[in-house]
Amino acid sequence: MHPNSMPRMLWDLWMFFITSFALVTDPLGLGLLPDSVPFFDATDRLITAVFMMDIVLNFLTGYINKKERCVIMSWHDVAVRYLTTWLGVDIISSLPPEAFTSNKVSETSMIKAMRITKILTFFKISRLARVVEVI
Repeated sequence: MHPNSMPRMLWDLWMFFITSFALVTDPLGLGLLPDSVPFFDATDRLITAVFMMDIVLNFLTGYINKKERCVIMSWHDVAVRYLTTWLGVDIISSLPPEAFTSNKVSETSMIKAMRITKILTFFKISRLARVVEVI
């Protein structure tokens, strides 16, 4: 293992735990708990910030070209690859669930929120799969 890969591996492990936590708390926060629980509000903001930092970090991290078996570190190549692969998934999974719901709470909006949570969960699971693949 290359010594410079250790910080990235620790970051990916951290992302694994953060994503797992979000997969459990997002549905709880939307469907089962009262509208405002300070702990979940604070952790949701923290998780959103960490996910946004991960997006920036992915633009700065090289990747392995499996065909040529070499590490690509060119910022242009890394950015193009990230833009065409995981960026869309990462942006959607980084948004807090409240971004897709209105402030009015009704039975219909709660059903819509739960559907959106399922969609977000899919994106977070795909992010989790990518992190597990890297680890």
